[in-house]
Amino acid sequence: MGAPSTDPAPGRGRRARPGRAGRRTPAVLVALGLLGLAATTLVVIAGISGTGGDRGAGDPAGGPAVGASSSPSASLAGLDLSNLPLARAPFCDRIDDDAVPEVLAAPVEDRDEWAVGDRARLEPGLRDVAHEYGCRFSAGDVVADAWVFAGPVSSSEARRLVRSAATDEGCTPAEAAPIFGRPGSTTVCKESGTIEVTARGLFDDAWFTCRLTTPRATGGPAAGVAERAERWCVHVVTTVGARP
Repeated sequence: MGAPSTDPAPGRGRRARPGRAGRRTPAVLVALGLLGLAATTLVVIAGISGTGGDRGAGDPAGGPAVGASSSPSASLAGLDLSNLPLARAPFCDRIDDDAVPEVLAAPVEDRDEWAVGDRARLEPGLRDVAHEYGCRFSAGDVVADAWVFAGPVSSSEARRLVRSAATDEGCTPAEAAPIFGRPGSTTVCKESGTIEVTARGLFDDAWFTCRLTTPRATGGPAAGVAERAERWCVHVVTTVGARP
């Protein structure tokens, strides 16, 4: 799962999982899917932005409680996002800036965006040439990011990447997660004091990945982090996929 890819091949260790292929979805089905997803997007965005109004006694700053969900996880369970047409192109300017602080459970402190050919920060202390389009938002050690691999990836490669993600040490499949592409998967990984929830999947020929990383000490229960990550990923792909 991770930051920008340094490799023209879609895989990059346990971070980014690119892949894309499969048949093009008929335009009629895409249109019908988008009608339903438009309503879902409104619900998801309303749910994310609504967290700010839920103040807990232990939250003197008035922000959302870390790990708290603004809506029942069941509202996203089984949501099929696979018909969304996601382009292999820059998308970060479409993300709702007001939604990101709710995902991070804090105001955004840093924003980074990269494109194909950029020398980007891949990991702390490591910069290299990116082969994807993506962006990262952070508040302290809490990071929400998303990226799409620039080149097309075959369906067989996408399946391989999904299988590889399932075998990552310390990772388990997220329960009742939305259907994030076909093929696709969402995993919850616990390692080195962090909880990292990553959704990756194939949308037509675009392999899209999004992730939320938070310290285990402050992130709350893994289930709560997974719900925040799922809301983040649904918000990103429905926002990007529903716009021309």
